[in-house]
Amino acid sequence: ADGDGFGDAEVTIEACAAPWAFVDIAGDCDDSNADVRPDAVDTCDGIDNDCDPATGLATLVTGAEAIDLTDAFSAGSADAPSLVVLDQPGELAICEGTFFARLELQAPIGVTGVAGSEATILDAGASGTVVRLAREASGSRLSGLTLQNGLGEADATCKAGGICVDRASLAGEDLVVRLNASPGEGGGMAMLGGRAELSGVLFEDNTAASDGGALHVRPNGQLTLTDARLSNNTARRGGALFQLGGSSRTVMERVDVVGNQATGNGGGLVIDNGSLRMVASSLVDNASGSLGGGVSLEGVARSSVFEDVVFEGNVATRGGALFMRRDATVRDSQISGNEARNANSAAIQVDDGTLTLEATDFEDEAGVGNAPADIRAGADQLELGLDVGDVCSNLGCTSLQ
Repeated sequence: ADGDGFGDAEVTIEACAAPWAFVDIAGDCDDSNADVRPDAVDTCDGIDNDCDPATGLATLVTGAEAIDLTDAFSAGSADAPSLVVLDQPGELAICEGTFFARLELQAPIGVTGVAGSEATILDAGASGTVVRLAREASGSRLSGLTLQNGLGEADATCKAGGICVDRASLAGEDLVVRLNASPGEGGGMAMLGGRAELSGVLFEDNTAASDGGALHVRPNGQLTLTDARLSNNTARRGGALFQLGGSSRTVMERVDVVGNQATGNGGGLVIDNGSLRMVASSLVDNASGSLGGGVSLEGVARSSVFEDVVFEGNVATRGGALFMRRDATVRDSQISGNEARNANSAAIQVDDGTLTLEATDFEDEAGVGNAPADIRAGADQLELGLDVGDVCSNLGCTSLQ
C-alpha cells in the first residue's frame, strides 16, 4: 500500500495478476511507511527500518552499499572487546548503547554516534587503543561518541589509550575521551604528526606514564581545540598536554584546562618547542611537582601567546602559573591565586626568553594575588605594555633578579 515494492504478508488476495496496491513480495513490517522495508538502511531513528530487529545497531554506508556491522560491534564483552577494522571509505552510524569494541580506521570514514556522546559508548575494556587512525584514514571524522577504558600497548609506536592519530587528519566534535591510560605518551590521544581539529570535546581522567595525560603532540602535529575541557588528567610531564618538536603547533580557543597534575613539569601544559596560541581560555587548579603549575614553556623554538586567559589556583615549585625558557606574550589576561612553593620564585618565572605583558591583572576581583610574588625575571627579560607599567613598582617586580 505504501508503494515501496514490499507488502504485508497478513494482507493477501488471490488473483492472476497483482491488483492495484498489491505486490507479490512480502516482508514489509509497516506497509504505511515507504521508508520501512526489508532493503532499507537502519538509521538509528527508533524505527526498525529494515524489518529485522537483529540488525541496524551499526551500519556502514559505502557509496550505494549499506553494510550491517551489528554483529561486529555486539560480539565483544567487557572481558574480551571486539576489534572492528574498516578499510572502505564511508559513513558509519552507531546507535545508542555501550559497545565493548575497538575501532581501527584504514580509510577516510565518518563515525557518528547518532544519539550523541552521552548515549553512545565505545569501551575498549583495557584491551588496547579505543580508536586508531592509520595514515590512509586521513579525512576521517568522529562525533557523538564516548571513548573509554582504552589501554595503549607498550610495544606499539603509538601508545595512546583513547585515540591514536598516525600522521592522519581528523575532525572531531561532541566527544568524551575518559578513563584511558597509556604506558607511555598520550593517555587520551596521541598524534604522530598529522592534524586534528576538535570541537566540543571533553578529555577527563586520562593518565600517561610518561608525557601528556590527555594529549600528546609529536613533531609536525597540528592540533586545534575549540570549546573543550581538559580536566583531571595526570602524567609525568604535561598533565593535560605535552607538545614536542619545533614544527608542532597547538591552538586553543575557549578551552578550560582544570585540575590536571604532573609529577614533573607542566601541571597543565608542556610546550617543548613548537608554538602555542591560547585565547579566551582558562588554566585553573593545575599542579606540577616541579616547573610550571599551569604551563611550562621549554625548548628554543617559536614563542607562545596567551590572550584573554585566566591563570588561577595553579601550583608548582617554580612558576606557579607559568614557567618560561622561551618567549611568551600574555595580554588581556588575569593571573591570580597561583603559588610557587620556592620562596625565590613567583607566579611567572622567566628563566630564559622574554615575557611581553599587555593589559594583564595580577589580582582577581576580590584582591587575591599570587604567592610569593607575581613575576621573577631579569630586567632585560620583560617588556611591559603601557597598561601594566605599574606592575613592577606595585606587585612584586621590585624583587626581580
